[in-house]
Amino acid sequence: MALRVDVLVGQRLFDKLMGLPLHMLESKPVNHWQSLFRDVYVVRNTLSGASALLVADLPFAVVFLGVILVIVQTDKNYLGEEEDSLPIVPGMQAPVRIHTAQRPWPT
Repeated sequence: MALRVDVLVGQRLFDKLMGLPLHMLESKPVNHWQSLFRDVYVVRNTLSGASALLVADLPFAVVFLGVILVIVQTDKNYLGEEEDSLPIVPGMQAPVRIHTAQRPWPT
């Protein structure tokens, strides 16, 4: 998706610039064209960068929080009937060891 947006925006900008008359290109200073390309770059990064990923991940975060809310509000530690139950595991603990760059002896 991001590659498609990148290609379409770049192609339309190139086609637009190639369609302009030469006297218009020469009449504007170089800073004008640089700022135009910079603005397109900002739009392209917005549509295919971290904000697009944030929008894509937001529904999953809401679902995750909803599942956590259901787990917290249940009064039993399983789903279904007692015979064919599925256990609810509220979380996992994983020990993490952080190794620092400390010398074992004082200097």
